[in-house]
Parts: sequence; C-alpha cells; structure tokens
Amino acid sequence: MRRSSETALYAFAAVVTLVAVARPFAAVRYPAMTDLPFHAASGSALRHYWDPTFHFADQFELHPLEVPYVSSYALMALLMLVMSPLAAAKIVSVLLLLLLPIGLGTLAWGMRKSPLVALASLPLVWGSLTHWGFVNFVAAIGLMAASIGLSLRVLDRPTRRAQIALGCVLVLLFFTHVFRLPFALL
Repeated sequence: MRRSSETALYAFAAVVTLVAVARPFAAVRYPAMTDLPFHAASGSALRHYWDPTFHFADQFELHPLEVPYVSSYALMALLMLVMSPLAAAKIVSVLLLLLLPIGLGTLAWGMRKSPLVALASLPLVWGSLTHWGFVNFVAAIGLMAASIGLSLRVLDRPTRRAQIALGCVLVLLFFTHVFRLPFALL
C-alpha cells in the first residue's frame, strides 16, 4: 500500500512540474524571452542547412563541437521537420527547462533524500535567466546537479546502469552548455 501511494505522489509531482513549466508557453503565442527568436532562427538554419533553396551550405560551415547549444539547435531542427519553428522552439524550451527540476531531483536521489525536493526549484525555472532566454544555461544547472547525484550513486554503489547514465548526462551537458562541463567534471 505504501509503495503505490508513493508512486502516486511521484506521478502527481511529475504532472505539477510539467504543468508549471509548460503552461506559460501554452498561454501565449510568443513567449517573453529575449533570446528565443535567435535560438529558433539558429535551429531553423540547421534544419534548412542542406536545402539548396536556402544556400546555407554554400555560405557557412558546420562546427558542432564549437557551438555551446548544439543539442537545442539539433532538437529544434528535427522537430521543425514536422511542425512550425515557433512550436519547435517552445517544445525544446520546455524540455530544457524541465532539466532543472529533474536534475535537482536526481541530486536529491543521489543524496538518498526525497526527489520531491525538486518541486522547490519550480520558481527558479521562471527567473530572470529564463526571461533573457538563457534556457540552455538553466538546463545546464539541472544537468550539473544530475551529474553530482549520479556520481554520488556511482560512488555509493557502482552499477553499470548508473555509470552509463552519468556518462550520458555528461555528454548531454557538453552539447547543451559546453562551458558548464568542466565544473561538472570537477
């Protein structure tokens, strides 16, 4: 009985988190985020890079390891194959902002505390960093927290699954905000 109520509580917390992060994007046509048009344009340029009518490949070279936000641009470009640039930018922003509470929940889990502590991070998702459009930076904070939580679990009980998860989080951090990777590695 206790296990099912705990699962229901986690499911409720996940729904609250998703609504708190996604609802503001659904409520407006254009989110009040300063850098969002720039990121959407970069995602669109990547989406149309090989399209000969746009001539991006004739004018520019791709250097994905030199771009600090390549994960969001690549995901936007993929989503733009099936939806509008604005919808893709909104969905990618929601996914990136969800990384903050997910990462803090993972940190709490790694410290053997309740992951529900991550609900306290929801007001931080909508701070001035998000208003300015620094969504990748906010996501990187969550990914850094997740890497610490997974590192604690790997140190406590080294399982192959936790090690693979830690490696995946570090790779995602590299492609989300490369400047945060050295701090996570330390």
